[in-house]
Formats: sequence, C-alpha cells, structure tokens
Amino acid sequence: GVAACERFRMFLLGKCFTIVTDCQAMTTAKMSKPMIPKVARWLLRLLEYDYGIIHRAGSTMSHVDALSRAPVRGDEQVEDVSSKILTLTIDDWVSTMQRQDCKLNEIIRIIEGKDDDNQRSDIKKSFCLKNHRLFRLIRNGSNLLVVPKGMRWRILKFCHDDVGHPGVDGTLKRIMQHFWFPRMRNFTKGFIKSCIECCYSREPIRKECELYGMEVPKLPFHTLHLDHLGPFVKSRRGYEYVLVIVDALTRYSVVIPTRSTKTKPVVDALNDLTLFFGLPQRIVTDRGTAFTSAAFGNYCEANKIQHIKVAVRTPRSNGLAERVNQAVLAFLRASTSEAKDWDTHVRMLQWSLNTKVNATTKFAPIDLVYDFPLRDLSGNLMLAAIQNEEEHLQMNGRRSEAIRNIKLARVKWKAKFDARHIKPVRYEEGALVLVEAPPPNTGESKKLHPKYKGPYVVKKVLRFDRYVVEDIEGMQRTQRHYSQIAKSDKMKPWCALFPEIDDDGDPEDTINDE
Repeated sequence: GVAACERFRMFLLGKCFTIVTDCQAMTTAKMSKPMIPKVARWLLRLLEYDYGIIHRAGSTMSHVDALSRAPVRGDEQVEDVSSKILTLTIDDWVSTMQRQDCKLNEIIRIIEGKDDDNQRSDIKKSFCLKNHRLFRLIRNGSNLLVVPKGMRWRILKFCHDDVGHPGVDGTLKRIMQHFWFPRMRNFTKGFIKSCIECCYSREPIRKECELYGMEVPKLPFHTLHLDHLGPFVKSRRGYEYVLVIVDALTRYSVVIPTRSTKTKPVVDALNDLTLFFGLPQRIVTDRGTAFTSAAFGNYCEANKIQHIKVAVRTPRSNGLAERVNQAVLAFLRASTSEAKDWDTHVRMLQWSLNTKVNATTKFAPIDLVYDFPLRDLSGNLMLAAIQNEEEHLQMNGRRSEAIRNIKLARVKWKAKFDARHIKPVRYEEGALVLVEAPPPNTGESKKLHPKYKGPYVVKKVLRFDRYVVEDIEGMQRTQRHYSQIAKSDKMKPWCALFPEIDDDGDPEDTINDE
C-alpha cells in the first residue's frame, strides 16, 4: 500500500481516497501498542496523504491478485515505450523554435529574400542559413547556432546545471562551442547568480573583507581581551583549561588555569586582577558561553564595563588573545614532559610572555606597566649580575612610543590584509544573505557539505562590516530563533532575481564576437 501511494503520488496529493486491502494488519497498524518501528516508518511515509483504509476479504480481491501474480520471466526485458517516441536532436529542436521567435523569423525571411530591409546587408554579413537553421557568423570563421530568446535558459541548464555548475567563464566557453545569442555574458551572469546550488556551495576565491582596528588606548588595562584555551589533559589538580587575559596597550598577559569554561572562574580572575590594576573600561571576548551568560553581563553592567562580543567565527577580531593562545601552546608543548603536570609551568609561562620584547610595541610588557626594573623570576644569576638598578626611563615616553609603534604596525597589517581581500559588499537592512556554515560533526566526510546556510535577513547594520542577521519572518527552520552577528567575509548575497536582458543593444557587444 505504501509503495502504491508513492507510485501514484502526483495523482493522490490533495485528494481524499480509500485504500482497499486484504491485509488486516494494515487496518489496525495505528492502534497497535507498542508500535513496530518498521510499521511506524510506513505510517510516517503516508502522513502527507488524506486516506482511509477498508479491509476486504482476500476471496473478493481476485482481480488484484491476478495482476500481482502475472507470470514474468526473470530474463525478460520490459520494453521502453519512450524508444518509440520520435526524438529530436538539439539542432532540430532549436531550428523549430527559431521559426517561432519573431525577431529570428524576420532575420530568416530577410536572408531568404522574402522581406526587404535597410539593414539587409549587415544582417547577411552577420548571419547565414544552413539546412534551414540560422547561424551566427563569427570572426574566427566558425558558425554558431542562434538560440531563440525563450530557449536560452534551457541552453544554460545544459551548459551549467547538468555539467557540475561551472563558473561564468567555464559556462560561456561551453555555450560558445555550439550556440550564440546576444548579451551572452550578462545573461550567463544573471543565470548563475540565481542558481541556488551555486549559492549554497560555491565559495568566492577572494573573501570580501577589510581590516579594522579599535582605537589604541592611552592607558594600561583600559581594554582587556579574554579567551579560553583548551581542553588540555586533566592535570593532577583538576585543571583542564586556560583563561588568557591580555591588555591591549602593553600586551601584558595573565594566564590562569581553570577547571571549566564557566562564568564564575572568569569573574573571580577579573576580581583578582582589578585589585592590582583597577577596573577596565572595555572587555573584548568571543561568544563562548562564559561570556554570553547573564551572570557575566550583570558583572559588566554592575562595574560599568563595555562588553564587546566579536562576530561569529571571526577570531581575528580578538587577535591579541588568539596570538597569546598560540604562544601558550608552544611554550607548554616544549616545556611539559608529563602531560598531567602542565599547569605547574603556567607561572614561568606568564613571566616569559611578559618579559619578552613585543614585536609590535618594541618593549617588554612589564616595562610598559611598571616604572622600575623587576628582579628576574627565573633565578638567572647572570641576568641579576648585569642588571642596572639605575636604569630608568620615563614611563610616559615609553608608552607614547609604544602607541606610535602599534599604529605603524596596524597600517602595515591593514595594507597586507586588504591586498589579499576584495572590498566588501555593503548590505542594507532587509537584504537576504547566506551565512558561512561549519559542517556538523557527524563522523562522516565533510567534503560535500554545503558551505553556507540560510537565507537570513539583515536586521541591523553595525560598524566594521558587521551585521545582525536573523531568520526571515515565517521561515524559521529550528525551534530556536536564529540571531547572530556576522562579518562580511562570512556572508554572501542570496540568489538574485533572474534579470531581463535587452536584445536591442549593440549587436557587437557580445562575448563571442571577439
């Protein structure tokens, strides 16, 4: 019964019909408890139909039994009825459609001498008839079959959809092997922009993005960058993660081992830090659960701290913390001999990070925080012997020079970053977009997973090419309403409406006349 409904699905949808069967179990399937999984799957496949089931004894179903028991030899091939239908080649098909296109039919009549026209000589130079088919004469000596306007989308389907969805140039080259029509490039671009498979699966060669930076703070611990790193092997003290806190001006780093990525360890660490350096005015984090929780929001609100959450899957927006994460991993990987003792090296790790000259500021972080030299924590006697206690630089001078160095480095980074990317598209509120989607962790290959998900609508335009994207009203795909901040390089426009291409322009303005 299930197979029969699916076979005649196009006739049954939207209609109320009755299934007559001699299978008593089918009539009572919905009432059986517990329900057999296979029966449940059958019933799920029938949910889209409006049907009723009537049981009839097998003795009264002989006409159906006769059909189901018709003898068929195993080696007998079922005749393909479609082989008897008259088939047309593509050339014949296009030729018959050319006669139905008013403009092409007019050109054919002029070439045949049935109509007079002032542009008769120009038309004969550009077109010719062969075997009653209209061809375009190309400068390289080849002749291409002219495609009527109503058939162009079908030709694009042959040369794009059916051959793996190539790009604009690849599709054009395939079309130009046999066919011609005006404004081919514009028509092909419009067709590919409206292709939903390309929209979900194709990635741009160069991302649309620019590098931005927040203003450089003039005082230490004005802006802090936070991030979690881990999980590591659970240490003997029960630590599995590392909380990294970095000052935006001095690059001073605080590395704290934690047992989880919950909010309480983060708040405790900030309370300890602020006892020495005071409250920050701004905190920059990713969208981890420790930073998006209500408790962390209340902490920032109570202390009048501006909390900046970076866009989804954009780690460069919190680049200071990410760079320290790399240094932490490199230090622990080289220094730890016993995996469960990695947390014992954190103290020396923090000292190493803060006493090393930073490549951007040209100063060690501790030299920008403290106005006096610190004794070496590693116990290096040689360093202690050569340390000059009289050495003293003006703190303001060092910080001013560090700010200049940061600004110069940012100009260099921006030029290098922007050279690898193209200028981003500026979306407006209400625009439909797709958002880059990480493949799900199913344990299977992720090679064929769609690159994007959506469509979504832009609800708000933020600075630095960031946008608030949400579910389209009436098109919510999940139980939870989708609302995220996305960066321009993680977005792309949704399918564009297929454009109307005007054929009345300059006939020489075509790709295949070159």
